[in-house]
Amino acid sequence: MHVGFGFALGSAWWLAFGGAVAAADMTAAADAASPPAWAGLYLGAHGGYGRKDNDFYSVATTNPLTFIGGIKSRGGLIGGHVGYNWQQGSVVTGIELDFSASRIRGVTDTVGATLGAMTAAFTIADDVKYLGTARARFGFAPLPNLLVYGTAGLAWERLNQAATALVVSPPDSTSQATTRPNDWFGWVAGAGVELMLTSPSWIGRVEYLHYDFGRVVPAFSSFATGPPAQTLSDNVKKQTIDVGRIALSYKFGDGAAPASGAAIVKAPPATASGSWAGFYFGVHGGGGRKHDDFSTVVSVSPPVSIDGVRSKGALAGGQAGYNWQFGSFVAGLELDFSAARVRGISNAAFIPPPAPIVAAETLTMAEDVKYLGTARARLGLATAESLLFYASAGLAWERLDQTVTQVSSSGVFLQTQVSRQPLDWFGWAAGVGTEVMLGSPNWIGRIEYLHYDFGAVMPATVVVSTVPAQSRADRANRQTIDVGRVALSYKFNQSTAPAAGALVAKAPQPDAPPSWAGFYLGVHGGGGQQRNAFSQFFGSPPPTRFEGIISTGTVVGGQAGYNWQNGRTVTGFELDFSAAHITGASIARVGSPPTTFTGTLADDVKYLGSARARLGFAPVANLLLYGTAGLAWERVERGTTVVTAQIFVNGSFFNVSTSIRPNDWFGWVAGLGAEIMLNSPNWIGRVEYLHYDFGTVQPTSVFSTTVPAGFSANTANRQTIDMARVAVSYKIAP
Repeated sequence: MHVGFGFALGSAWWLAFGGAVAAADMTAAADAASPPAWAGLYLGAHGGYGRKDNDFYSVATTNPLTFIGGIKSRGGLIGGHVGYNWQQGSVVTGIELDFSASRIRGVTDTVGATLGAMTAAFTIADDVKYLGTARARFGFAPLPNLLVYGTAGLAWERLNQAATALVVSPPDSTSQATTRPNDWFGWVAGAGVELMLTSPSWIGRVEYLHYDFGRVVPAFSSFATGPPAQTLSDNVKKQTIDVGRIALSYKFGDGAAPASGAAIVKAPPATASGSWAGFYFGVHGGGGRKHDDFSTVVSVSPPVSIDGVRSKGALAGGQAGYNWQFGSFVAGLELDFSAARVRGISNAAFIPPPAPIVAAETLTMAEDVKYLGTARARLGLATAESLLFYASAGLAWERLDQTVTQVSSSGVFLQTQVSRQPLDWFGWAAGVGTEVMLGSPNWIGRIEYLHYDFGAVMPATVVVSTVPAQSRADRANRQTIDVGRVALSYKFNQSTAPAAGALVAKAPQPDAPPSWAGFYLGVHGGGGQQRNAFSQFFGSPPPTRFEGIISTGTVVGGQAGYNWQNGRTVTGFELDFSAAHITGASIARVGSPPTTFTGTLADDVKYLGSARARLGFAPVANLLLYGTAGLAWERVERGTTVVTAQIFVNGSFFNVSTSIRPNDWFGWVAGLGAEIMLNSPNWIGRVEYLHYDFGTVQPTSVFSTTVPAGFSANTANRQTIDMARVAVSYKIAP
């Protein structure tokens, strides 16, 4: 991956959608004459079939060496989607969220090895459990009831990867199977056709999507000068999924209809001016500086550490969003994706050899940010007709390749080992920018600054021991990226009303009911309970078990979204981010003497975020009841504490080890709530319940042996959070 790919992706985005820019301009005269039949919020269900290609091979740890890898997976999927379309003449733009449960599975060929009487067999299997996307769509309606479109955006998969091993050494036979869940992110692009079925409300769809998650398999290389001379290297390529699916959607009205009983009259002609309202897409490029502040001890005696990584480099990509304008205020939602080359390397940690060994070691750690993405809300002020100043905040993602290089050397020997681990981290992004219209209201230039914060993502360990007397502590602070970039966007005009050559407006009504339509932002707080159901062995035989963790605590955060109203029906999209303190620990388990092990596991949910659709009903003018569903994310830190003690005739040994490992997990969220207008239609109070489901996030394993006969299993069920919260929002009315 290099920055040139970012320009290629941005160009692909531009070419996929930009070919219709001229068509949009040519159809501008017909905008008012064509009713916006495709405009409005829609939701539906889909099903299909997917083919996954995980192209890699890895060196298996056998003697003689063998290679394992390459998984072709196949299977079906089913799920739901929700989105909103805007229409300008024959041009249709929109945003869409989708979630699919899948059964796309595959396994490698069995790899075997023989050493004397012992034989071994290995396999690796992939199982895609979930797929999700947040995408922009751009289409053209050659006929009133037919839409052809392209789409692109951010993609996510939950992948369970299982490794099995069977070792036969007569008379003993040992088998082991381990399954580890992984959340991977990347990009998705595709195309489709939609057809109105009997009415503009029911829509059928045929769609193709291509998912690209980049290189997600860890890779290892070893080069030795000998004796003997040896070169080993894994080969890891992209992991992709190609999906064909059909869908059925129900579309609600576009929210432009007047309230019941309202008269429709011709409004005075609008003054010609540049409006910021409408759907836009474009390309961007810039540079970034990353600061990963940590300290990891790699040798205790003498103490040696790697102290952080500072990176810098370039990025390029594409963005798409929608703006609403209320006088001088402009509010909007935006998705962006960047290919990056932000790289850096740590200090070299030199480990001198203990006598009589003569080989010394040097360790370094390098970081390479490959991709960046965000889903953000924007709020701005147009100080002049063609100038906009804005602030922006939302959810952020990075794909980071972390590489550790170990060089061992002596007088006759030199070995270099390189291991690369791909990591996906999530957090928040906030920034400011300026936009200016370039010659016309459609072409927009931008200068922007964004600050990404991914929290503390490095594992941290504290060890205190009495024999020998020693202590060590890793340090993990926040990982941040500061980005400056410029952008060019093309904006489509906001759809006008359906009457040819005239604007449509409601006649003056002194008692017109308040509207829920408009952009809003606000704050929330509440409490929740997390249930992580699993069973895991601990300690030496006879082992004891950890039996899950129940956590409780509070959250506080912010939300931003947009509502459309059609009669009493209210639809909308919302982004939210919460800082959380939902903590809990397992029951302490004690191992067997003579060495006593006492262990506990703890969970601490640090952040929660979601991107959701909302569908509601207003039984009275100032009260809204709604349901909501979408994609969800959590940052949870897993803490492990082990106390080891043993009493000897001439003394005792005591050791305490505490480690914290951050994890980002993705899943779905659904809930319901009630909102009420507080004294005015602008201030809105809310009571809300949300249920988060992150699936099975604990590794599972099964182990059995014949001599002596034995069996053990680690199991896991779903991790869920139930949340109740209150909120207050300020709505900017249209």
